[in-house]
Amino acid sequence: MIYSNLEISGACLIKCHHHEDSRGTFGRLFDADEIQMATGVSKFKQVSYSTNVKKGTIRGFHFQATPSQECKLISVVAGAVFDVLIDLRPGSKSFGKSLTLELSVGQEYLETSA
Repeated sequence: MIYSNLEISGACLIKCHHHEDSRGTFGRLFDADEIQMATGVSKFKQVSYSTNVKKGTIRGFHFQATPSQECKLISVVAGAVFDVLIDLRPGSKSFGKSLTLELSVGQEYLETSA
């Protein structure tokens, strides 16, 4: 996996490597030890998934304030996701900044509470 820091403090893009041969492909989507070494995140509280029937579906905004914040790992298994990150954390190095990402299969991003 390749980790690239994003403009929002505590967020990084993860590109997954996969191996391809005549049988198909194989790759690792999650490796707790590798994520901890790359980002410092050592614990995920939950794993969730969603599917959308219609293209352009909006899922909503998510915000957690201390002490209830949790990190998020956004992963795409089919199609693509258009996502928006906005840093609303007062005192953060990137407070007030926003960025958009279009993720496709094999890409993930991680938001930590850093």
